[in-house]
Amino acid sequence: MPHGILQGNMDMTYYGAKHMADSFRTVRKNTVTLAEEIPADHRAQLMPVRRLLGIVPHLTRQRDARAAART
Repeated sequence: MPHGILQGNMDMTYYGAKHMADSFRTVRKNTVTLAEEIPADHRAQLMPVRRLLGIVPHLTRQRDARAAART
């Protein structure tokens, strides 16, 4: 695993393509596993993934704007 914050170092940790691909596969596998565990009659009540993923950039912009306002 790349070193960085986990070892107490506050430097930025950079991940290579292999780490990013492995992480993506893990997230995808976990997402599918969780989705399969949700009973079919409850799925209609959940927010669609497309909508949920669309919220992420908005939240990131809000976080960045708050951080900029503090400095």
